Amino acid sequence: MTVSVESYKDLIPDKIIICNDISLSKNYMKYIYLLLIVLVVFVIYCYYLYFTKMTNDVEILQTDYGEDIAQDVLSEKKVSVFRDVLFDWECVCEIFDMSIEDINKLTKESKVFNKVLKDYLSPFSLPLTYDWDYNITYRTKSDNQHHFILEEQHRHLIAQITGEQRIYVAAPEQIKNIKPLMVYSKKNTKNMKTVKSKDYEINKTFSTTDFWSQEETSKEPYTKLEYMEIVLRAGNMMYIPYGWWYLQQVKEDCLVLEANCKSVFTLIF
Repeated sequence: MTVSVESYKDLIPDKIIICNDISLSKNYMKYIYLLLIVLVVFVIYCYYLYFTKMTNDVEILQTDYGEDIAQDVLSEKKVSVFRDVLFDWECVCEIFDMSIEDINKLTKESKVFNKVLKDYLSPFSLPLTYDWDYNITYRTKSDNQHHFILEEQHRHLIAQITGEQRIYVAAPEQIKNIKPLMVYSKKNTKNMKTVKSKDYEINKTFSTTDFWSQEETSKEPYTKLEYMEIVLRAGNMMYIPYGWWYLQQVKEDCLVLEANCKSVFTLIF
């Protein structure tokens, strides 16, 4: 069988077209991958701006709790108080009269309690939340904090189950007056003679000045410190924004729930 020259030539353009199509497809895929990378970087950057946003606005937002408004309030990144929120949480109401030993046992052993509590916390969640860390503690006046602590969590909630606390808060810009600072770590615990509280967590940044010492607070620049005092009553929950400073004072024996949201983005930022 013979093939004419004309027939053979007719086949060549088709091969070239096929090769060109493959080449164009590869180029298109490169642009698509590049576009996707740019979009991912852009989204991450937007979330970075959102998570690390700080405001020095001293306005305190107070509102009755509602799942539909929780995120709107939190997005303001201002100190916020949600009134009477805990009275609607059945699992919390059930522990009002329990001993702290029984409560600790419940939180460690009851999967149902943990799930229900985290469900109640879910309206306050960050984007891409995968869990909540929380603890319930019984506090007396001996548990008062003596030093302003830097809020380094992006979604920290303090809920007053019973009793009453005073929460003192200072805006991020007050760092110039709160100094000197220290990071609580295993390496420097022996040298931290100024620390009065036994409850500081490892790697927490705090002021070395004792808030209750007139001698220490009378020194510059602490005398210029501006702060607000918030009364946190039973049933209310408070949000402390990222970058703010806070200190807790127990006014009467109480149960307190503290919760921190764990998000994929908090692992990055």
